[in-house]
Amino acid sequence: STTATLTAGSTYTITLSPGTYSSNDFAAWIDYNQNGTLTDASEKLGETDNMAAGPATTSFVFTVPANAYNGLTRLRIREADQSTTGGMDPCVSYSFGETEDYNITITGGVTPSLNIAWTPSTFLSSTTTATTTATAVAASTTYTVTATAGNGCTATGTAALTVDILNAAPITTRNHFCPGSKDTLIANATGGGQPYVYSWSSSTGGIYPATATFIDTPTVTTTYTVNVTDACGNSASGSVIVYVETPTITSTVPGSRCGYGPVSLGVTTSPWVSANWYSSATSNIPLAMGTSTYTTPSITSTTTYYVAGSVGGSNQISSNGVPNVSTSTQNGGLQFTLFQSVILNSIQVYSSANGTATVTLENSAGTVMYVSSAIPISNLGISVPQTLSLGWAIPAGVGYRIKVANTGNSLGYSSGAFPAPMGNGVGTITSGWLTTTTSTLNYFVYNMNTSTGCEGPREPITATVNTPPSTTITAGDLTLCPGGSTTLSVSSPNPDYTYTWFSNPAGFTGTGVGPLTVAPTLTTKYYVLAQDSSAGTFAGCANLDSVTILTGSILTAGLVSASQNQLCVSGTPILTAAGAGGGALQWQVSTVSNSGPWTNVGSGLSTYTPSAPITQTSYFRMQVMCQTTTIYSNVETVNVNNPQLISTTPGSRCGTGTVSLSATAPAGTSANWYADATTYVPLATGTTSFTTPTISNTTTFYVAPTSGIGTTQI
Repeated sequence: STTATLTAGSTYTITLSPGTYSSNDFAAWIDYNQNGTLTDASEKLGETDNMAAGPATTSFVFTVPANAYNGLTRLRIREADQSTTGGMDPCVSYSFGETEDYNITITGGVTPSLNIAWTPSTFLSSTTTATTTATAVAASTTYTVTATAGNGCTATGTAALTVDILNAAPITTRNHFCPGSKDTLIANATGGGQPYVYSWSSSTGGIYPATATFIDTPTVTTTYTVNVTDACGNSASGSVIVYVETPTITSTVPGSRCGYGPVSLGVTTSPWVSANWYSSATSNIPLAMGTSTYTTPSITSTTTYYVAGSVGGSNQISSNGVPNVSTSTQNGGLQFTLFQSVILNSIQVYSSANGTATVTLENSAGTVMYVSSAIPISNLGISVPQTLSLGWAIPAGVGYRIKVANTGNSLGYSSGAFPAPMGNGVGTITSGWLTTTTSTLNYFVYNMNTSTGCEGPREPITATVNTPPSTTITAGDLTLCPGGSTTLSVSSPNPDYTYTWFSNPAGFTGTGVGPLTVAPTLTTKYYVLAQDSSAGTFAGCANLDSVTILTGSILTAGLVSASQNQLCVSGTPILTAAGAGGGALQWQVSTVSNSGPWTNVGSGLSTYTPSAPITQTSYFRMQVMCQTTTIYSNVETVNVNNPQLISTTPGSRCGTGTVSLSATAPAGTSANWYADATTYVPLATGTTSFTTPTISNTTTFYVAPTSGIGTTQI
């Protein structure tokens, strides 16, 4: 603690007294120049050696130098039993003794000079004064100040200046996209003092709202610049480039293989362009999207695929809640508007029953654009979504309706909260939809997954399948009676093939050349995949071969019927053998009688349509064969009627009036009379005689024989 205040130039006495030790040396010092040491000249106040124990005392008389530094400094007093007389040191450690330090204050002396140094100098008005001003500050900075006294002593400190700088770094939701696509511009202002004032401009000279964000539809590559002014009057600006481009494929990389299997294809594109892959030049549903490589499914022959450059794509999922109840209502869904073209990749439904779901998309006129297949759905309840994959290309437009029918009769729905966003500004769900009208309920359709972007022209790319070594399947019987079996074997001129067998319908697997025994209960197609995994001539080759074994649970020729049993002159009836099965189906026809002779015509199907119209009465039957058994159906007769007239008898008269005409027909044939050769409305029917209406000049009429179900016009 401070023990005294001393005045420079004044004289003082300090009196000291030891303890009970019998030999004591005393000394005292004051750090007049405040340099942290006590060894400078004139800083020792005095020394007394070999003092007796207390109450003995010693005093030092001293005068504070006129040039002593003002302020707080140190007084040190030491008592020790040193081995020498005189020369007590203020700092040396002694074996016996005591050291005490005291603070004193000196006034009336001199104030020491200080050298000030600030670093860094950025933004500072001065770096050598105790007080300095930071102006035009553009970044937060931590400053260090060093003070150096005239005695060489130094001290340092830091000052952190934190500045929230106004900054504008505009961004866009999509930097690369096609002409006419919509894009959202965002000012992305930070720092400074809010509120902000915005001003937008562009390289194309557009006029834009004074808002933090806006949507534009550039047709060419455009630089957008935003100027932001904060509440303090500070301004900052920034720019962003939006690239508008038509995506192109730079080159294609076709692929090839030997025989059956997948083929790897590839493309190179211009920067920022990805690729979408298609099975044809006009298909709306891509095989793959956003990838420069594509591996085909396993193919058996050279196939041409198509690839298109794509740019500006994004993926988004609609936000329209979850269901809370289920219903058996059918054809419910949503109505929505698209601001740009999208691919509707999938939707999600919630089902409380097993079954299938069929999705339909209509435009605003109610015209069906797409219908999905019947997609299986499971009983997972209304808390577990099930994804229905679609892959539908839909152009920008209003009033689209998507609806779902299902066989489980238990899809989830909820109250609607419309409009609901489809994500990334691609569109809006405007209402629910039920059959043919809007609804306030969100029926069945949730989490619409869409992809955006535009495509360039499609380029063909070929997956070449080179001919592999052939295989030959040998079957003991191609047609089995119910309950029968047969054997399958395979051979090839390539000795390095290995063989894997499977069937459709599934249920049979096998390996090797055979013979393998099969006993199908219904007509089954058996496949053998031959693969060469050797390092030989045909390394990597594969061949897929198949054979169909006909059979069924019951051997029956069925009941044959015809779509028409009576024909006039000619016709093409459709024959059906209802229930025929259990063996190889073979249609037979006779033009002689219902007992033959018979000619084989169509085979393999339970229906038959003649390749050309029949012109004479014909007899049809179905033959069904399995192994050594052959059975036949009933015979169905198709009669061909071709009525003829024997002769006609013209008539005449003098002047205006009626004329009697007649025709001679064979037994069972009558006649119809007409005004011309092409009219379908007869003047008279079912008679061989006809009296004309009143006529004033010679007129030609027409008569046609009729028999059974038709007529022949003459």
